[in-house]
Amino acid sequence: MGLGTWLKVAVVALISVALLGFATSPVVHQAAWDGIKDITDLEVFIGDIPGIDIDDDVNGDVEEPDFLYSQNAVLNATHTITIDAENSTIKDFIIRVVNPEDVHDGQGGWLQEASSINYTLDPQKAFSNESGVNASRGGGAWMEGFMNETYDFQAEGPVTVAFGYNVTSYFAYWPDAGQQSGNLNDIDQWLLDTHLGEMLWDRSGVEEVGYEPDNVEIQNLAQQIVGDEENVYEILRLIFQWIYEEIEYSAGHPQLKTVEETLADRSGDCDDQSTLFISLARAVGVPAWMQMGMLYDSAVDQWEHHAWVRTNIPGVGNVTIDQSNDEFLLNAPNRIITYTDTGEPHLMNDFYNYVGIVTDEADPDWRVEDTLTPEYHQASSEDVTVPYSHMRW
Repeated sequence: MGLGTWLKVAVVALISVALLGFATSPVVHQAAWDGIKDITDLEVFIGDIPGIDIDDDVNGDVEEPDFLYSQNAVLNATHTITIDAENSTIKDFIIRVVNPEDVHDGQGGWLQEASSINYTLDPQKAFSNESGVNASRGGGAWMEGFMNETYDFQAEGPVTVAFGYNVTSYFAYWPDAGQQSGNLNDIDQWLLDTHLGEMLWDRSGVEEVGYEPDNVEIQNLAQQIVGDEENVYEILRLIFQWIYEEIEYSAGHPQLKTVEETLADRSGDCDDQSTLFISLARAVGVPAWMQMGMLYDSAVDQWEHHAWVRTNIPGVGNVTIDQSNDEFLLNAPNRIITYTDTGEPHLMNDFYNYVGIVTDEADPDWRVEDTLTPEYHQASSEDVTVPYSHMRW
């Protein structure tokens, strides 16, 4: 689903409102974040993403060019959420805002430094209301990495909230991981305890999706792909190669798929492919988890929501795998990291179900528009060369 497209959301009536923190028991409706991402193959973005270009002269072979990435990029974007309850009156509104933070690369450097996160949640500044009704802030608090904001007001027109990000994103890749990688029995126990088993969260309040390493189809497929391999790097490479060859990128479906749906369709978008990768890796004993955020394409001056994989290679550390962008052990500096899975399913549920409203109707027609607007970007003049061999398998 592209930017500015109305999300298709399921309306869910909740008896208990403790999840959203409302003090009474009105009808609460939640919007599911569907992973808005129209990310295509890397070739489309060559020379278009800040910090990515082809260098045909490094090895003299036009068909096998090296890739040039900027060392870092300063990125600034505004995230706007508009809720329209059609003919209903919105009585309360809640948004779970992720608080992006500094992220280390595991090698003594950074993947991201959050220069400033400017949440314009003051109703006088943030709310745009066609009916002109003033809103009063009911209370906000930082809760486990999320900022829960509630507002007590009544409005018949669309309501808009905006907040902005300003970060420095850094390039990172791990070219020597194959030589440095340990085996399965070298993985730290805390990673096994936190990022190995099955983990599911709600999809529109009626189904569960997520990492499914206990699924029989996943276990059989993982064994088929990996065989008796014990080296963690090789296991990750084999899974990456299989998905690269067998699963096509596709966007346009409204919600995160189950791994069974992705396998049946032989296609999926960024978080579909990420949950499939993670399920296969966990099925053979390799901890892996999702990282979410936004990706910038300067060719069209546009941001998209995005998701990718983080995992750990013993002897190397935490690494990035962006399956839907064909980037293995590489973190391009055209992204803002907003949330990293901590192994707690209720927080993943909060991330995917991030907007709630209270209306005067039990089953209102309502929709949510989620847009990302570029404000500023500047790539550094220092480049890093990545050989073609690292980018193709």
